[in-house]
Formats: sequence, C-alpha cells, structure tokens
Amino acid sequence: MLKRFISGFLMIVIISCIYLYAPEAPRNQEETALAQTFVENEEWFIPNRHIPDDLHVTEVGQSITDSKGELTLLAKATEIAPIVVGPIEIMIKDVKVIHVVPDNSMMDFFQAYTKKQEFDMIKMSVEIHNTSSDTVQFTPVTRLETTDGEQKTEEDNLFLEEIQGTFIGGDVKRGDIGFILNDQAQSTLQGIHIFTSDAVNTDGTVFEQGKEIEINF
Repeated sequence: MLKRFISGFLMIVIISCIYLYAPEAPRNQEETALAQTFVENEEWFIPNRHIPDDLHVTEVGQSITDSKGELTLLAKATEIAPIVVGPIEIMIKDVKVIHVVPDNSMMDFFQAYTKKQEFDMIKMSVEIHNTSSDTVQFTPVTRLETTDGEQKTEEDNLFLEEIQGTFIGGDVKRGDIGFILNDQAQSTLQGIHIFTSDAVNTDGTVFEQGKEIEINF
C-alpha cells in the first residue's frame, strides 16, 4: 500500500514538473510569428485609437464604420519619397483626406479641436528613424498648409503619439499625424505643403535645417 502511495506521489510530482517547465505553447509562437507578419505585410500600420481603422480604405469614396464612428476617403497620396533632415529619415506611408463622423463616445476627444459633429481631416502615417548615434530633437510637422490656403501648426495635431521631440541614437518611432480642416475639402483640395523642424542635437547645434515637402492628391 505504502509503495503504491509513494509511486503515485512521485508520478504527480513528475507530471507537475513537466507542466511547469515545459516550453511555451506553440500558440504563443504562432502569435509572435503572426505579429511579425502583420508588421511586414501592413508596413507598420498602427490602428488609431480615435477614428475607424482605415488600413483597407484605399479607394476614393470608400467608407468604413466601426465602434469609433464612420470614415470616408476623399483623396489620397501614397507615392511619397523618404525625407532626410540631417540624421533623421522620415517615411510617410500614406496621406489621406478623410471625412469623419465620430461615434458619440469619441466626441469629447474631438471637441477640444472642433465643435463640428462631422468634419474633414488630413491624416498621415509616418515612421521616423534617427540613423545616427546622436540624440536629436525633431518634429516631423511643425506647420501644414493646404492649397486652399488653410494653415495648421503642430499644436493642432490631433494625435500626439510621441513621434516628435527627443530621438536617441538609432530610435525608430511610428504613429499618426492628423489635422482637422476648417473648410470642406472634398471638391477643392489639391494638395498640401508640410514643414518639418530643424534636426538639432542636445547642445543646440543644427544638423540640418527643416524641409518643406509638397504632397499632391
């Protein structure tokens, strides 16, 4: 009887050790692989927290609705060459002019920028890379001007996703930049000009002055 009890106890201990020290479940490995594939396939797209996911909204006139509201694509520009300012390289994945009708749950956020219940806006997804080992101060968009004459500054940027300010050596930051337009953009907006800041090191030395970038729709 005692031998059976000891054998049974040892068997429980062995099974417990196998369970505790077994490698991670294959499901976790698959999730990691899928996450890597997502980044590669979707070119570092990060869904926005405040407006509907526009990744697959690619045709002018196309709309999407989700829990954050409704979004319609009015115009787009996708062929944008990398911009280099000193050691900073900016990749702009795409620039979209969109009409947004926010869900009621999102209205508190937007009311800090507009009193309208629906509005047109310019949204761009960017990746910024500090290619040097130096710490650099940089802002990707300090000012935006439309071909309709409307102007926006960095304070008007809706999506403060920590893609401006201090970039330590080798830093890569990704996120959205967005500006609500005062006027309707659907029929008249032909393009925009964006202006970057200078690329500056920690002692105030300018690596290179800011650039003006023209983007046509």
